[in-house]
Amino acid sequence: MRTKLLFLAIFAAFGWVACSDDEAAPAVATKVTLSAETLNLTVGDETTLTANYVSTYLGYWDTMYQAVAKVNNAIFCLHEYGRMSDVDKARLEAELKFIRAYLYFDLVKRYKEVIIYDEDMTKYAKDKALSSENDAWDFIYNDLMAATALPAREASGGRLNKGMAWGFMTRAMLYAKRYDVVKTAAEEVKKLGYTLEANYQDGYMKSVAAGNK
Repeated sequence: MRTKLLFLAIFAAFGWVACSDDEAAPAVATKVTLSAETLNLTVGDETTLTANYVSTYLGYWDTMYQAVAKVNNAIFCLHEYGRMSDVDKARLEAELKFIRAYLYFDLVKRYKEVIIYDEDMTKYAKDKALSSENDAWDFIYNDLMAATALPAREASGGRLNKGMAWGFMTRAMLYAKRYDVVKTAAEEVKKLGYTLEANYQDGYMKSVAAGNK
């Protein structure tokens, strides 16, 4: 039964459910659509698989959109109620847009077509249509371009900085297959004084204090 439930969960993650009444019989693949409503898929009397469970544990959709909403609300409140200087506001907004770009990057590389929401909270709608993958990459690109206005590493005080924005741009635009943008972003990273580690694993294992470039 445990093996059968494991395959049920795996197939459900991709919108397919393997169903069989006989443990020894081959499973039959049945297409299902996961919607916002609870989807009950009961195997025997033991397990109920819901759309929320699939999204939370087998996917990222709900989790990421909760985070997107928080980031958008933060940008909205920054403009509406922020009492700091314009310089501080600009920096915070650039940092938040970097985070939003990361969230949408994670969504687009998994789901391709996504629902684009920005900081205009009046445009939130229950059944807003999916945007094209190309529009989603445009959105990510624009947020990362905004983030390139952040201070350089030396003036960042350990916070998000210009080099991180350009560096992440190279990764995101590789997925988007926008190779001219990747090349431009990589050149900007080089101008900021970053270099490649001779040993690949040092990029992950070596600390900044130990000389990680």
